[in-house]
This record gives sequence, structure tokens and C-alpha cells, in this order.
Amino acid sequence: RQAAQPPDRAHRYGHGKAEAIGAFVQAGFVLGSALFLASEAVGRLISPQPIEQSRLGIAVLLLAMLLTAALLGFQRFVVRRTGSIAIQADSLHYRSDLLMNLAVIAALVLTEATGWRIIDPLFGLGIVLVLLYGAFGVARHALDMLMDRELPAEQRAYIRSLALEHPRAHNVHDLRTRRAGADVFIELHLELDGELSLEQAHDIAHEVEARVRAAFPAADIIVHQEPAGLADERLDAQIAAAER
Repeated sequence: RQAAQPPDRAHRYGHGKAEAIGAFVQAGFVLGSALFLASEAVGRLISPQPIEQSRLGIAVLLLAMLLTAALLGFQRFVVRRTGSIAIQADSLHYRSDLLMNLAVIAALVLTEATGWRIIDPLFGLGIVLVLLYGAFGVARHALDMLMDRELPAEQRAYIRSLALEHPRAHNVHDLRTRRAGADVFIELHLELDGELSLEQAHDIAHEVEARVRAAFPAADIIVHQEPAGLADERLDAQIAAAER
């Protein structure tokens, strides 16, 4: 709800980064679950315990899996519509539950069939590894958002190509992009003929903005117009110098 709030006087870029905070919290929950499960699994490896009421356990787990699968289907629909990483992180949490339930059922069946008590904690440790991998993936994604990581290179190249499709566009530089929740921010410097009037340059920039918005409907787009060939200090040059 917080991330969906529109911009206000104190947050003119909106509240989309609340998504990343929510994702960090979800990653923390998953990490905590993994650590607790690891502790339990190691304890069972050291001191194996008999499993009781395994058939009742399997029945309950199957019901839980059915409900969880329905929830995951709905979450997948929401993520496609909104791009919410908070919902993605929550979906990871429930996918982990689904995986754990499957593993527990397999462990119960195998333990009952073989009588080997070590199977249950070994399956538990396998789930721990999956949970840790997922938690760190969500946390990394959230950190990218908080640190204003650029959109993927192919999307940046596409934005640039859209701008240069305009017949009066000479070049594009200092393209900057970032994502905050479902919001995308795109800024670019458009090089135009220096002899154009301000009104003509504005019209061209507006047409370029429309082309980019058609591909990124929810984006906040800023197009800065500059005379072609102007030698000024550019972000692209600063980045290239830093990389050298």
C-alpha cells in the first residue's frame, strides 16, 4: 500500500522503494526459517528421532500444498501486473513452503519405507540450501533497487534505439534509468540541430518521449534537449574515465 501511494511534496519520486524494504523483510523471514531448520536438522542428525503419525502428516501437508499452490498462482498474476518485488519475495516464501512440504512428504515416505531416520534431517539440510539461495537472491534484487541500479543493458539499448529512430535526432547521451517498485524512471539527453527554435526542439523531444512511453507505459520520462556536438561535461565521459 505504501509503495502504491502517489508522489507528494516530500516524496516527489513516489514511494516505490518501500517495495525494496518489504522485500528485505521477507528475505529476513526466509533466512530465519533456514537457520532454524538447519539447527533442527543438525540436531536430528546427531540424535535421530522416530517419526510418528506419518500418514496423518502427509494428509495435512497435501492440503497445505493445495492451498499454497492456489496462492502462488494468484501471486504470479499480481507480479505480472505490477512487477512488485515485495510480492515476488512473498511468493518465494510460499514457494519455499511448497518445496518444504514436498521434501517432508518424500522424507516421510522414504523413512517409513526404509526405516532410516537419517533421511529426514538430510532432506532438511537440502531445503536449507534452497532457502538460503532464494533469500540472498531477493535481498540482492532489493539492494539493486535501493542503489538505483540501471535497467538491463538490452532495455537501455532499446530506449536509445527508440530515441534515435526520430529522423531529427542526431545522438543520445547520458541515458540514466532506474526502478522503484513498479515505477520506472528514464532520463536522457537528446542531441538536436542547434538551429532549431525552442518550440521545434520541444516538439521533437515530446515525440521521442511518446515513442519511449509506448514501450514503457508506466515510466517517468525526462528528455533534455542539447545542440548536437556541444562539448560539455557528460556523465558518460565520467563513467568511461572511471572504468579506465
